[in-house]
Amino acid sequence: MGWALGIGFYFVIWWTLFTAVLPWGVRTQNEAGDIVPGSERSAPVTPYLWRKIVANTILSGVVWLIVDLAYIYFYLGR
Repeated sequence: MGWALGIGFYFVIWWTLFTAVLPWGVRTQNEAGDIVPGSERSAPVTPYLWRKIVANTILSGVVWLIVDLAYIYFYLGR
Protein backbone atom coordinates (compact mmCIF):
# COMPACT_ATOMS: atom_id res chain seq x y z
CA MET A 1 0.00 0.00 0.00
CA GLY A 2 1.40 3.38 -0.96
CA TRP A 3 1.70 6.18 1.55
CA ALA A 4 -1.11 8.26 0.01
CA LEU A 5 -3.50 5.31 0.06
CA GLY A 6 -2.45 4.48 3.62
CA ILE A 7 -3.13 8.04 4.80
CA GLY A 8 -6.47 8.02 2.98
CA PHE A 9 -7.49 4.74 4.61
CA TYR A 10 -6.44 6.01 8.03
CA PHE A 11 -8.40 9.26 7.57
CA VAL A 12 -11.58 7.41 6.62
CA ILE A 13 -11.16 4.86 9.42
CA TRP A 14 -10.47 7.61 11.99
CA TRP A 15 -13.59 9.63 11.16
CA THR A 16 -15.82 6.56 10.90
CA LEU A 17 -14.70 5.26 14.29
CA PHE A 18 -14.88 8.73 15.84
CA THR A 19 -18.64 8.76 15.31
CA ALA A 20 -18.79 5.44 17.16
CA VAL A 21 -16.50 6.57 20.01
CA LEU A 22 -18.27 9.90 20.73
CA PRO A 23 -21.12 8.46 22.85
CA TRP A 24 -18.78 6.47 25.15
CA GLY A 25 -19.22 7.49 28.78
CA VAL A 26 -21.46 10.49 28.13
CA ARG A 27 -23.67 11.57 31.02
CA THR A 28 -26.40 14.10 30.33
CA GLN A 29 -27.17 17.03 32.56
CA ASN A 30 -30.50 15.39 33.36
CA GLU A 31 -28.77 12.17 34.53
CA ALA A 32 -26.29 14.14 36.63
CA GLY A 33 -29.00 16.34 38.13
CA ASP A 34 -27.01 19.49 37.30
CA ILE A 35 -28.97 21.37 34.65
CA VAL A 36 -27.49 24.70 33.56
CA PRO A 37 -30.25 27.29 33.01
CA GLY A 38 -30.80 27.99 29.32
CA SER A 39 -29.24 24.73 28.10
CA GLU A 40 -30.78 21.52 26.85
CA ARG A 41 -31.36 18.82 29.49
CA SER A 42 -29.74 16.25 27.20
CA ALA A 43 -26.49 18.23 26.83
CA PRO A 44 -23.43 16.37 28.14
CA VAL A 45 -22.00 17.36 31.51
CA THR A 46 -18.38 16.72 30.51
CA PRO A 47 -17.80 15.26 27.03
CA TYR A 48 -14.10 14.30 27.63
CA LEU A 49 -13.25 15.01 23.99
CA TRP A 50 -9.45 14.75 24.42
CA ARG A 51 -9.76 11.28 25.95
CA LYS A 52 -12.01 10.21 23.10
CA ILE A 53 -9.65 11.64 20.48
CA VAL A 54 -6.68 9.77 21.99
CA ALA A 55 -8.66 6.53 22.36
CA ASN A 56 -9.95 6.86 18.80
CA THR A 57 -6.46 7.51 17.41
CA ILE A 58 -5.14 4.35 19.07
CA LEU A 59 -8.17 2.28 18.01
CA SER A 60 -7.92 3.62 14.45
CA GLY A 61 -4.24 2.70 14.32
CA VAL A 62 -5.05 -0.89 15.27
CA VAL A 63 -7.87 -1.11 12.70
CA TRP A 64 -5.66 0.49 10.04
CA LEU A 65 -2.91 -2.03 10.78
CA ILE A 66 -5.39 -4.88 10.27
CA VAL A 67 -6.62 -3.34 7.00
CA ASP A 68 -3.03 -2.78 5.84
CA LEU A 69 -2.02 -6.37 6.61
CA ALA A 70 -5.12 -7.66 4.84
CA TYR A 71 -4.30 -5.48 1.84
CA ILE A 72 -0.69 -6.69 1.74
CA TYR A 73 -1.25 -10.40 2.34
CA PHE A 74 -4.62 -10.98 0.70
CA TYR A 75 -4.60 -8.15 -1.87
CA LEU A 76 -8.18 -7.04 -1.46
CA GLY A 77 -8.17 -5.37 -4.89
CA ARG A 78 -8.26 -8.64 -6.86
